[in-house]
Amino acid sequence: MAPSLETSAKAYSPIIPSTPLRIVTDYLMDAASSRNMSESQQTSTETQNTPAPNSFLAQTAINQLAGTSVGFLFTKSPIHSSSLPPTLPTVEISPVKQRMDHQLSKNTYTRAEVEEMLTVKQAEANYWKGTATQQQAVLVLQGVHNGKLCQQLQAKEEKGKKKANTRLLADGMPQVLTQPELIRHVTEMEQARGKLAVQKSNRAQAKKELAEQMAEWRVHEKDREKENERRKAAFEQALEEWKLERAAAKKRGEKVKQWDIDNSQPKRRSDEYRDIPKLPKPKLLLPEVEEADDGEYFDLDGVVDSEDEDDNDE
Repeated sequence: MAPSLETSAKAYSPIIPSTPLRIVTDYLMDAASSRNMSESQQTSTETQNTPAPNSFLAQTAINQLAGTSVGFLFTKSPIHSSSLPPTLPTVEISPVKQRMDHQLSKNTYTRAEVEEMLTVKQAEANYWKGTATQQQAVLVLQGVHNGKLCQQLQAKEEKGKKKANTRLLADGMPQVLTQPELIRHVTEMEQARGKLAVQKSNRAQAKKELAEQMAEWRVHEKDREKENERRKAAFEQALEEWKLERAAAKKRGEKVKQWDIDNSQPKRRSDEYRDIPKLPKPKLLLPEVEEADDGEYFDLDGVVDSEDEDDNDE
């Protein structure tokens, strides 16, 4: 059902909307108009037995949007970085000021004056209603865009979580639970899982200790940099004073060579002025898991831990 002229967003749209915004705006206006007609024409009993008309309007709007610039939102294809959602339109707002002061100050109004004021107020209401409807349409499309991005991110996160391979035998043949070979594989698998659990616990503890060491190292680095700046400034000041004293001694007629021997020039590499060396940055050290003395060797290539690959990527 097409919207009437009185309820259409096209009649008072502040700016020319794009095709996706026009479709969503028309859907919102049609849905509101259909709801108002249902409430005014149907009784409460009939309303409960009649399906909502918005489902047909929504499907029609989706079919129309599929052929526009935002059609990627209504397909199963993933969203690319170049597929941007529509931007929120902005409207210039003038300063607040009183209008029709000469008419508002009157006590009595003629019919023509009342109709004129009502027309102006209705036009203003329609203008801002059109603006709000367009902005709501943009928010609807942006919500669909964000929802689809969240689904893609969740699918990527689930895909990145690699589960451990728990298959014992890869020949695909049925196995007897009491056969020695299967029991041996189960024992080895349990030992491998236990070793992975210990490695995971050790890794978490090592990361925790590394975080504490890094915090201390950063504090030490800040103090070291400040101390080096102080030593550099002290050296420059001492060197400047030494040059002034040397020039004064030369001016007094003293022998410069003898004065240099008695008053050695400050050196940057001396213990008093040289920079404090930088401490090595802490590194992640993983303790090795001790192997059992007895038992058979088990190849861990079939068991995958997702955190192992994350550490290797880092």
